[in-house]
Amino acid sequence: MNDRRPYQRMRIGARGPALATDPLAAWWYRSELRAPIEHRRAMSDELLGMVNAVAESPLTEADVYIRSGIVCNDLVDHYSTRFTSRALQQIVDLWNDPATAPNWQRQHDQWSAIGGLPIGRGIKAALEPLETGGTGVRAWWYYLRNDEVGDQCERYIAAQIWRELSLAWWMKSYTCDVDGKDVEESDFYPGQELSDGRIVVGIMDDVTELAEFSLVSRGGQVGTTIETADAGGVEVAGAVASARARWVRTQSRDPLREWWYNAATPQKGATR
Repeated sequence: MNDRRPYQRMRIGARGPALATDPLAAWWYRSELRAPIEHRRAMSDELLGMVNAVAESPLTEADVYIRSGIVCNDLVDHYSTRFTSRALQQIVDLWNDPATAPNWQRQHDQWSAIGGLPIGRGIKAALEPLETGGTGVRAWWYYLRNDEVGDQCERYIAAQIWRELSLAWWMKSYTCDVDGKDVEESDFYPGQELSDGRIVVGIMDDVTELAEFSLVSRGGQVGTTIETADAGGVEVAGAVASARARWVRTQSRDPLREWWYNAATPQKGATR
């Protein structure tokens, strides 16, 4: 139990770490965030440079919106499936290649005459540790200012009415975790409850193409939401989540920390 004690001092939730009650956490957390926050203007210039790398004519901050969000992760989703770590890296690699980066759509509509055309374009992606555990893919994309569709999207996102994302992709491997067989050949199926109470999980791997990613009413995965900040702040929001996750991973039992907390016995039933 004592080995878990540092986690119980570090509550992770909607309000972030309990820094006020953990001076060590507060000092570490501030030191981790200082450099990313000071670097955010340069990062915005980098993102705008990525936009201009694919645009036909130069665009400025007055011409585009840039947003970021978690588009997928390796947690078990609402369909009892999850990505492998390799699949997440493949998604990042495809996203970072202008030739294979996906378009931003609405409700996965690529085909209708009215809503099937893209409203934005992906420009960057990176792996990011999640506060809830696991790893996510944070993606950046841009869409047009002074444009009826773009301005409407920005108003609804800023009001947090539109906030969910969903990725569409192609993959070569889709297996059941209990036997490793292809889902179409296995005697099990994702979401099936076994006699011992376990739930069968479908493992998604070997991603070969990103079809598109969409603004949706609800994403198929947990936590696939748009950040509530524009280009100048999305890097800071990402740094906050990363710093929280890095803090949790650095926790271990050591003499200094036990002395700091007086090596008290944790309460029974306490959770992380």
